[in-house]
Amino acid sequence: MNNQPHVIPLIEELRNTRQELLERLMQSNLHPFINEMILDELYDVEKAIEKYENGQFGTCEISGEFFARGFININPYAENNGRLSVS
Repeated sequence: MNNQPHVIPLIEELRNTRQELLERLMQSNLHPFINEMILDELYDVEKAIEKYENGQFGTCEISGEFFARGFININPYAENNGRLSVS
């Protein structure tokens, strides 16, 4: 697990967001476009939580360096696949 104490509230927020997205998906009256957007968001949230659980949350996928704390709080889904991607 990640040992950055400032990240714990953010991860809890991501877990809450995951639950909210799952509840929203259970609604049968969603337009397919909205459903797809929720699934995309859920994928990003799950990936961020997985990175935290693997001790990789907040690090660049190329260099391994930590992103600035303020940046991660603004964009917890940040990833770098050769270029910075804002999900």
